[in-house]
Amino acid sequence: MFQGIPVDLSDPSRLYRGFIAVDKIQQSSGSYCRGFCSFAAGFCDWGNEQGDDFDWSLSRGSRNSFTGPTSDRYPDRCGGGGYTFIDSSFPRRPGDLARLSSLIFPPNDPNAPWCLRFWFHMFGPVVGALRVLLRVYKLSTPSLRQVWRLSGSAGNAWFMAQVTVSSVHDFQIVLEASVGNTGMSDIAVDDVIFVQGPCPVAPQVAAPSAGDCTFEVDECGWISNKKTKGRDGIEWQRMPTRTQNPRFRRRPPGIRQAGGYGNEYYLNLGQKFLQPTVSTAQLISMKFSRPEQPQCLCFWYFMYEPFIDISGPSLGVLRVLLQTGESQTYLPFWQLTNNQGPTWNFGQVPIRQNNSYQVVFEGTWGPNRAGGAISIDDISFYEGQCSIKPLHATVRSGDCSFESGICGWKNVTHSDSNERLISWQMAFDMHRPAELLDRTFGTSDGYVFFDIFTTNQQQSTARMLSPVIDGMGSDDLCFTFWYFGFGAAGSTQLHVLKTRPGSATGQLMWKMTADGYDPLHPAWTPAQFTIDARLPFTIMLEGQASNGGFAVDDIKTLSGTCETRPSHAEPAE
Repeated sequence: MFQGIPVDLSDPSRLYRGFIAVDKIQQSSGSYCRGFCSFAAGFCDWGNEQGDDFDWSLSRGSRNSFTGPTSDRYPDRCGGGGYTFIDSSFPRRPGDLARLSSLIFPPNDPNAPWCLRFWFHMFGPVVGALRVLLRVYKLSTPSLRQVWRLSGSAGNAWFMAQVTVSSVHDFQIVLEASVGNTGMSDIAVDDVIFVQGPCPVAPQVAAPSAGDCTFEVDECGWISNKKTKGRDGIEWQRMPTRTQNPRFRRRPPGIRQAGGYGNEYYLNLGQKFLQPTVSTAQLISMKFSRPEQPQCLCFWYFMYEPFIDISGPSLGVLRVLLQTGESQTYLPFWQLTNNQGPTWNFGQVPIRQNNSYQVVFEGTWGPNRAGGAISIDDISFYEGQCSIKPLHATVRSGDCSFESGICGWKNVTHSDSNERLISWQMAFDMHRPAELLDRTFGTSDGYVFFDIFTTNQQQSTARMLSPVIDGMGSDDLCFTFWYFGFGAAGSTQLHVLKTRPGSATGQLMWKMTADGYDPLHPAWTPAQFTIDARLPFTIMLEGQASNGGFAVDDIKTLSGTCETRPSHAEPAE
């Protein structure tokens, strides 16, 4: 029986249309779930390796109360379950190793790693170490890499462990256990499964390097930028999920078994009061050494604004930035703005660096007139050449909402006199056209404009040039922005040109006059056009006027083609 269950009438997600679909139902033999094992009747697809010091064994309960579990993970399991363990008693010696390896798995899709999850029991006076190794069959010599490690006694209970595993080559999982300094240092493992998708290392102390974080214990070495905390009164705060509305929790709290993964905490962009202006807080990682392989950063995010008033969305922005090498500049790679729905969503960012780097989660509150939440949880890293998720979070050079600068754009207007009047400028409260509000947050600043007035009615030109834009593998890009025109309608124009890097001339891609725009009721208009991105290029915004101007905001490039909008903005052949 398949059952489709609608959400509660009171759930805000009922405001969104959605579907449930089922297709291609098929059944397979139990062996299809390769690598899964409860060790109740054997080692399944796992086997003891040759060349180590001794073997893993099967048991249904230790008879020694000072070490080992008295039963498997489910003591009430019908018929009594089993588990695998290392027996540390004589003739074992301190430091002896036992390895249990899986069958050989085929390569993962770089965007679809596995989460290896198992339960472990490490109890005794002096317990050795349990390690998870990844054996990669690359070329002729397999390589072993440690992805999880824990040592010492964890207490007389079963605890859950998990780690992301991914490889572009055939690979094996190896469970390696070592004997401690006494004969009462057994280590047991039970219920090995593989779950689709990445997961943060658990327990946190088992991670081979810092970075992964569930926020269940602490912030795992991630620190808040105290400068922004002091100036703006906002900061990233570790919060219990019970403070969040139950309708918005990513998943219900876990069953309170010993060591269960309850997902009881997350990180929230807290504020002491509703912010009158845009304000920012950063969460900064420790410095990571130069990676040998491309890395993938994964996380979950929640961006929800329960009410959007007449002036538009005002929640804020969530960005992922990288600082590389000795540079003091943080470059954005991932960004989403304002409301993303009343659910937790999955985010993913590829990291391809030849230098050491730091990761920064930057949260910016908008005016936030109706409250809301910006939150993150379950940060994890794994080796692999993944792609950005969601795709519309991609940040390319030149993308800009002009909230805190012009993002590498620059004025290139050439004039011998009166330069200020014929240049693109940032809007602010006392200096903006026609009382026009910011398109992103509805504030009095946060966009660029030019406003030209010449007494002799002579046309003047203001030009602003983007940084070099790379298609990042896309043949075509859709260049999008918002605009508003004001002043003398016929003579005030905005042209958008595609130029080659270093060139002063280019191809006209989009054109508009200020005809038809009411300065008494200013409103933003969306614009877009397709651009060939097979070679790097720059974009020039060219404004011409004798009495008037244009404002531009929220420039963004998206993969793929799109129709020119407004349609009459398309240049004639």
